Amino acid sequence: MTIDLRILKRYLSALLAAAGMIIVIDQAYSFLRPRIVYEATQKTGLDDLFPQKEIAMEPLQVFQEAVVKRNLFDVTDTHSGGVEKKSSIAELVKDYRLKGIALFTAPEGIIEDATTGRSVFVKEGEKLGPVTVKQIKGESIVLSHDGEEFELKIQGGEIQ
Repeated sequence: MTIDLRILKRYLSALLAAAGMIIVIDQAYSFLRPRIVYEATQKTGLDDLFPQKEIAMEPLQVFQEAVVKRNLFDVTDTHSGGVEKKSSIAELVKDYRLKGIALFTAPEGIIEDATTGRSVFVKEGEKLGPVTVKQIKGESIVLSHDGEEFELKIQGGEIQ
């Protein structure tokens, strides 16, 4: 098996030229893209020669706090604002309707909020807004809040 050195030299020259072009293009692009600056006081000596747009980055903690504040799976109303007054449990659950009970190994209740029309599945011990699901029975659910208990029953969509 013979290797033609002229052909090999041409291939290697072409490969070297391509690599050089990639490096030149990458370096040119790095001067054109905006820099990420963590503090507005950081300056380099090239700022006068190559003015660039700066992108301010917030610390990771800012984003983590925003995610915690906007919990997608929380059914409490966080947009009401103001001072929360203490309400009786009957007042808190007046808009809840027990739509059904799913008797799995861990039973779940299906509760609809009449004001929003949204239904949720709840298990014992879970919070439903300000109230806690204390017990799930065959045709009712016992809810509790501040020592008070209230029983929602399946009966034509009305609370009992």
